[in-house]
Amino acid sequence: MSWPLVPLDHVADINPCLPRGINEDQQVSFLGMASVSVQGEIISEETRVLAETRKGFTYFERGDVLLAKITPCFENGKAVHANSLKHSIGYGSTEFHVLRSKNGVLDAKYMFYMVWSDQFRFLGGKAMKGAAGQKRVSADFLKEFNIPLPPLAEQKRIAAILDKANSLRRKNQHAIQLADQFLRAVFLELFGDPVTNPKGWNIKPLGEMVRNLDGRRIPVKASDRAVTNAKYRYYGASGIIDYVDDYIFDERTLLIGEDGANLLARSTSIAFIVEGKYWVNNHAHVLAEKGNFPLEYLMYSINMRSIAPYVTGSAQPKLNQEMLNKIPIQIPSQQLLDKFVKLIGTASNLKAKFTVIPNELLFNSLSQKAFAGEL
Repeated sequence: MSWPLVPLDHVADINPCLPRGINEDQQVSFLGMASVSVQGEIISEETRVLAETRKGFTYFERGDVLLAKITPCFENGKAVHANSLKHSIGYGSTEFHVLRSKNGVLDAKYMFYMVWSDQFRFLGGKAMKGAAGQKRVSADFLKEFNIPLPPLAEQKRIAAILDKANSLRRKNQHAIQLADQFLRAVFLELFGDPVTNPKGWNIKPLGEMVRNLDGRRIPVKASDRAVTNAKYRYYGASGIIDYVDDYIFDERTLLIGEDGANLLARSTSIAFIVEGKYWVNNHAHVLAEKGNFPLEYLMYSINMRSIAPYVTGSAQPKLNQEMLNKIPIQIPSQQLLDKFVKLIGTASNLKAKFTVIPNELLFNSLSQKAFAGEL
């Protein structure tokens, strides 16, 4: 059944103000941007005093929805329903929008899933304003955005369904994380730390170990983009699936984003292997195998170190090709490399048993139906 569409600011307060006469000596919860995960969870929470925190930060309360406004945090899905705060009042990064449902009209968890959906992020990304690297979703976009508004009881039912689907997805993601932690431990056992090189392996620069395909980008006509938008994945500077831009590849490669700010603030891997046909913009490095040296080993070698020494520039920090090529890589025996690749294959088979992709698709499908008023 389709539900009426209502502007968000008719049923929610956008960036509400701190009430007058409030006790400024009370303790409040503090959430920085790094305190909120792309999985929609609060990772960490500080306790501060309201009087010492109110200037220069964003006010919110327990039960509000926080939504990152700045790129790439918005596209990555940094948002949370802050219903588990230790204190009733909170403050956080100025890069958060605050959404507060109006009593008896809009369920906060339902609203969270609406603004956390892929479709909302896509539309919000298109409406961003500002200079490159500093684009933001405006409050006006949120206020004017139409959401389906079923009766409150139906909102709660939809939110409960999405909760269950999201819980299943998180369990599968946790299983994947455990498998990755195991492979990291195996890497250290076989090869040692990639920076300190305790086993004394020979060292070569990364540029000698791969074929860099950055110069092989093929421009795609704007008229062709809409046709292929839904057919192939797209990768950008932050490694996220984004929007169709300029180039397409069809080779098993190792992708590494070049956006320095994102790399330095990363909470996930910066290098990952992609197979099959895909799009990539001009803010990601594309590396292919050279000889028998496996991309799997290079991926872990890069992800298990700080990339800070190779990022240049202050206003717009970047990992350029010259610095990327200089990253020192340990050269272990082919026997150990083959053993590690075999273990990765075993771990990948175990991951497949958790049906992570079907569960991801299930959640996204349910979210899309809810967004369209069809769930």
